Amino acid sequence: MRLLTYLLLSLFINNFIVSAQNYYSPDISVIENYGESPLLLVTVASFDTNDMENLAMTATLNNYLFKGIPGVGSGQPLLNESERNAHYEFFRRIFSNKSKYGIYVTEVRRKGKLYTNDSGQKECQYIVRFSKNTFDHALANEGIIYQRGGNGKSQGPKPSIMIIPFENLDGDVEQILRQSPHLRNAITAAQGIFRDNGYNVVDFFALHDARKNDRNYGINNTNSYIKSLIQSSGADIYVTLDGTPVNSGGNNLWIDLAIKAYYRANGVILAGKTTSASSNCGLIDLYSKAIYNCGDDFMDSINKSFQNLNKGGSGPGGQYISLVVEVDKNATMDLDTEIGSDLYTLGDYITEYIKINTREAKPMGLESHIIQFESIILPDSDKNGSRVGITDFATALTRFLRSKGVKCKRIIEGTTIRINITG
Repeated sequence: MRLLTYLLLSLFINNFIVSAQNYYSPDISVIENYGESPLLLVTVASFDTNDMENLAMTATLNNYLFKGIPGVGSGQPLLNESERNAHYEFFRRIFSNKSKYGIYVTEVRRKGKLYTNDSGQKECQYIVRFSKNTFDHALANEGIIYQRGGNGKSQGPKPSIMIIPFENLDGDVEQILRQSPHLRNAITAAQGIFRDNGYNVVDFFALHDARKNDRNYGINNTNSYIKSLIQSSGADIYVTLDGTPVNSGGNNLWIDLAIKAYYRANGVILAGKTTSASSNCGLIDLYSKAIYNCGDDFMDSINKSFQNLNKGGSGPGGQYISLVVEVDKNATMDLDTEIGSDLYTLGDYITEYIKINTREAKPMGLESHIIQFESIILPDSDKNGSRVGITDFATALTRFLRSKGVKCKRIIEGTTIRINITG
């Protein structure tokens, strides 16, 4: 009897611990409200102190979605709990992968010390930056929410932006960022200004931190790594900053800054401008002034060019998209596996499908676990005359793969389709 009681008690304690470790705290408040990028204070509790930072980040997203955060947006939940299962695959990918939720919750730092609460858990507070607009953009692209303009009419997703250091760098990215405060400050200043102007900003630093230890990204090959970050960001547009500050006497700094915006899907330049500024108040102020001096002209050029490329949901000759097909580590096949009776490999089938069903596609290489295409141009319409959009193409491709006996799941991020081969 004692043994049975002990076993039942152990089972209860273990279940309680597991549930506690996955508990999303409702205790979230606004410290400073930057509109689209509020600074939040999140209280978390867990028996596992190694998991607390992750809990603070995922709790932010969970509360915004299903509970509401007072002072953020309407303060009301975006979705009902019943809708969680309806979008299970999207939420699973977001909440289980720090490289995903780390894009939307950044600048995470602990406030104060850990202490033990009445339940025996360790409890503490974290300060986080929530990129609300960027997260809204991802939700809208999945069809989970609809973004609206000031007139209350649906506008569709706004273009998302990622600010990157100069495209051509020599050396290790981590070392360059560590030794070049002007680069870090340039990116920080630009991200803030674009956020203030209503853009969805993908945080370069958060994406870099999430990916820098991933063997697939080759951080030591700087230019290749930067290109990989651009393609994996899901941003519609990436912006480069080129210029080095110089001392112009005393505490005064001067910079001539070249700023350019590119369409991520095909590298087409959308806007470019050269600007100058001076400041005696530090690097962030210097870069902020330089970018601000570009005025509305630069951002108007981005908006106009982007809308022309995507008028009616299509670029010239069809919508530009990117495709990434990855094989899950637990899958029973890879891209070299022969399927069917014609001895075609899975990679062959995907390549042939893209060739037949798109107007143009640029492969980035094929390995046993991953195949990527950039600058895919979709056809204007299908055989029935209906316009082909990114969701239509993703659905058709996954159906094709399943017809070949391939188990797969897909997700759409901005103009990128990601397909995960699961078996």
